[in-house]
Amino acid sequence: MGWEIPKRDRLKVDSRQDSGRRRKRIAFSIAAILFLPSLARAESFSFGVTGGVPLNDLATASEGMVSTTERFTVGPALRVGLPHAFAVDLELLYKRFDFGFASDPARIAVNRLELPLLLRYGFPGSFFHPFIHVGLSFNWAIPSDGENSCPGADPDSNYCCIGGRTAAQLRHQQTYGPVLGAGAEFELKALRIAPELRVTRWVDRNFGTQDSPLQSSLTQVELLLGFKF
Repeated sequence: MGWEIPKRDRLKVDSRQDSGRRRKRIAFSIAAILFLPSLARAESFSFGVTGGVPLNDLATASEGMVSTTERFTVGPALRVGLPHAFAVDLELLYKRFDFGFASDPARIAVNRLELPLLLRYGFPGSFFHPFIHVGLSFNWAIPSDGENSCPGADPDSNYCCIGGRTAAQLRHQQTYGPVLGAGAEFELKALRIAPELRVTRWVDRNFGTQDSPLQSSLTQVELLLGFKF
């Protein structure tokens, strides 16, 4: 038997999803208010790439299920330089994890895109410059479909099945959360290298609830390495 949200709880789930959509609209509005004025005050633009590894699992599974996090994060990055050692960093990061039943080798793969919008402050230094990041990140979880669709299920329920058994429900395909990070940037001629420890706290889980057999992790910790040109 797979897991399924009881019918009596579905109205509560729908209400929470409506509330979540309102919160995401507010978060997008705040992000636009922070980012768009920075373009008018921009002193420089630089491009690069950010890569790294998640230090904790993107999802956890109870007995009878398994979840695996691929240990990589990668994507392009843009920096808008501002006066007084401030900057705005915008990244598009890709992650991947999969999950399924321990008794079945089939897995449901989930691709996740994250869009961190970060205000950066760089401290003075000669060879290296410590910095801090604070901002918001948005994510989009995209599970594989086709054989993982649930026969007879409401198409709006977003259940994922393996062999006809319900493995999980995609409750929030998009969510957001605050970000805090710190690191140091090293200058090597035209190349700038910046290791960073970053923590993101999502306000909603992509998959599952607190007592579900499979649930997304609300806290995300990563070790990243940024390259700017």
